[in-house]
Amino acid sequence: MAYDTDEKLKSYLDTNQLARERMCLALLALDKRFSNVLPRHPAGGPDNGRDIEARYQNEFDAFAAVGFVNQANDSRTQKTRIRNKFGDDVKRALDQSPRPKVFVFFTNVRFTIGEIEQLTRSGLHAGFAVVDIFDRERMRIVLDNADGLAARFQYLGIPLSQAEQATFFARWGDGIQGLISAGFGRLETAIAQILFRHEATDDLDLFSVRCDLNRSYDATEIGHFRLFCTFVRRNIVRGIFCIHFGASDRTNRMRPDTKLNYLLDPPGIGSGQSFGEWIEVLEEIDQGAGDSKAAAEAAPKEDSEFKWRLLSSGGGIGQATVSTIFIKYDRGGIFQLPPTIRMLDLDGGWLIFHANRSLAEKIESIQIFANDYKIMDIQRRDFLIDSSGETPDVQVPFSEQELKDEWVAIRPANGNSTFVISFAAESPVRLFSSQQVPRPKFPEKN
Repeated sequence: MAYDTDEKLKSYLDTNQLARERMCLALLALDKRFSNVLPRHPAGGPDNGRDIEARYQNEFDAFAAVGFVNQANDSRTQKTRIRNKFGDDVKRALDQSPRPKVFVFFTNVRFTIGEIEQLTRSGLHAGFAVVDIFDRERMRIVLDNADGLAARFQYLGIPLSQAEQATFFARWGDGIQGLISAGFGRLETAIAQILFRHEATDDLDLFSVRCDLNRSYDATEIGHFRLFCTFVRRNIVRGIFCIHFGASDRTNRMRPDTKLNYLLDPPGIGSGQSFGEWIEVLEEIDQGAGDSKAAAEAAPKEDSEFKWRLLSSGGGIGQATVSTIFIKYDRGGIFQLPPTIRMLDLDGGWLIFHANRSLAEKIESIQIFANDYKIMDIQRRDFLIDSSGETPDVQVPFSEQELKDEWVAIRPANGNSTFVISFAAESPVRLFSSQQVPRPKFPEKN
């Protein structure tokens, strides 16, 4: 292979100056002393004694020139021609401002050690701090090394032997595999984002919050609990300004007709739970503006009033052991009555959570879901418990005894007052993969 490389360097790139420069650029980029290796004129043109620019040891500017001959045979005439080319390129490079400290010269003529030393001294004497010469033999050594095999194949068309293939993949296999994997990963991420943006235009059927506790608790350790989530839009969408939903103990607590009858229900999460969903809407839209596009985009009037509307409430059985508490805003029935919002309308909105202190101190993580996507994952390190006395703005009755376990707000640990949903900052994750309908089976023709 050494003989093949040497022969190809003599004449394979004859008259192809662009390929010569690109090969030399690839060789210089393999030298760890050089960084930011760039072509001076990638498509050819006047170069003022420099075909390649680089940084030497991250400190000095470096110029590199390429001096090849056609049908190289290392004759005295060719060597004289290359010496003159070297001298001309040195002078033109030193005329540049700022003046480079390092000069590199590539040639496909093979020089003796003494001749290389003579050229090097002439460059140093002219004013360079470092002069480096890659003659044909030195280029061959680099190209036949594991790091240079790809450049050798690309520019000289020399295939890799089995031994060289083994050497090449031992050296670069993991890096190539990582590059391929990273490329596919970026492609999959882009496709997932496109799919999400398409599906995010659907109406918001289910908006839910899952709070995982720091361990599994017996129902008696939890007792009374209350957990609510408030979502606030930056602007009014279809008349909706806020969405509010949550859960507590006592089965009938959130029914609109209970008044104080909820106190007749046995307390504690082990005995039963109640659920409620509200929206805060503009009064004029709530009274008949409907769900038209004009109503959705209309700005509120100065005298507009907001009011809470209970969408649904109910109760359910208790939990004997508790490791997770789940609350939801569920509009996924057979028919969706206006007003409604799209999943995309969540983007840019604000989230805040309220709970009784004893429950909040047990929460380990909070996960937020919208339709078939997980849109946020908040870990314990990401939030703090705010005891400033703020209470959620919702009409749910609680007894004095229950309120002795004070309200607290769960806020971001970064100092913001609310969590912000940003589909640009964090791409939502689809919770399932669609399956293709099986191909139809047709009877075989006789």
